[in-house]
Amino acid sequence: MENFNASIKDFHGSYENLVVRIIGDTGLLCGIYTEKITELDDSVRVVKVRYSSTWMKLDGKWTQVMGHRDTQFNNP
Repeated sequence: MENFNASIKDFHGSYENLVVRIIGDTGLLCGIYTEKITELDDSVRVVKVRYSSTWMKLDGKWTQVMGHRDTQFNNP
């Protein structure tokens, strides 16, 4: 992450689709978001990302126990 952060000028993410399901002490999130990354040379990259994560309530706090994200290859 340190190398990634050092190589970019600006980063914005926006959710296009967010699905949340909570069953007892387990939460599931999934959807799609778009990352807009401005490089140090002012070039801009727009990347669509699919994600999912699993959360559990442990000791009264929601904790992420699993996560996955992958870049969609049909980006504009």
